[in-house]
Amino acid sequence: MAQNDGVAEIAGALTREEMGIRDDEREATRLTPMSSLQDSDFERSTGLEWLSGRHAEKKPLEPAIVERAKLAVEAYKRGLEEMKQYHDDDPEYGEHVQIVGNVRVSNAGPEGRYMVNFTTTNVRGEDDWRAAANTMMFDERANDLDHTYGAREWSGNWVYGERDGKLSLIGQYKDQYDKSGGKLTEALTNAGWTNLGEVRASDTDRHAGFITPPKK
Repeated sequence: MAQNDGVAEIAGALTREEMGIRDDEREATRLTPMSSLQDSDFERSTGLEWLSGRHAEKKPLEPAIVERAKLAVEAYKRGLEEMKQYHDDDPEYGEHVQIVGNVRVSNAGPEGRYMVNFTTTNVRGEDDWRAAANTMMFDERANDLDHTYGAREWSGNWVYGERDGKLSLIGQYKDQYDKSGGKLTEALTNAGWTNLGEVRASDTDRHAGFITPPKK
């Protein structure tokens, strides 16, 4: 039993590290505005793959996966902008949030589903050095967009696609579904969108310790 408890403790620590959760103080060696992320700021993470028994060699992310991971971060940023309306006491709410270090991307469950984990500075601005851990998910291919259910109708669920050679967020699933009268796939296809996929917020703004401001 003691050995199993030890394994569980290690697994729990790895999972928390994968998600960017640490209860101690970390040094912020690099802070990047969400709008300025480059391909090199994204890295493949294998922590959860190790827990599931898959010992894959860590390799660079495919460009298509990086582009979709960027959309996941963009969806998080859009969520902050949406929440701003509820913070009249803070007109700059969420405007100065930055990414701490790299964005980690790993396989998650069904083929074509990925988990995007990243740590951010606090939504209240640079004077508050609490760190927040965030998990977004994306599917490379959307599955039956005309079938709605509760989780899909939450504001954190987005539809994305490619048009004119560019991959971008189309809009929140519920808004797009309602506008299409339940025929979302047909509506988006007729509008010229291809390579449809989904992004969803899994768990965001979890307290993850504190960061030390980078030296100027």
